[in-house]
Amino acid sequence: SDFRCERQRRTLMFCHSLIDRLTNSDALATWRVMVSESGRSPKVGRIFYERAPRHLEQLLAGYFDR
Repeated sequence: SDFRCERQRRTLMFCHSLIDRLTNSDALATWRVMVSESGRSPKVGRIFYERAPRHLEQLLAGYFDR
């Protein structure tokens, strides 16, 4: 159906955009800093996880549950 094709197209566009954002040099540098700092300060790791990866997981779960 047209709805299914449109949803697939939008999902693919979203995935491409997400990959671009997650793999750019600034994002990778931030990830590396957070990983290294979370070993010394677990609170920093928890805050980062709550603000970024967990938030994204919840958004994606909501989208795919529809």
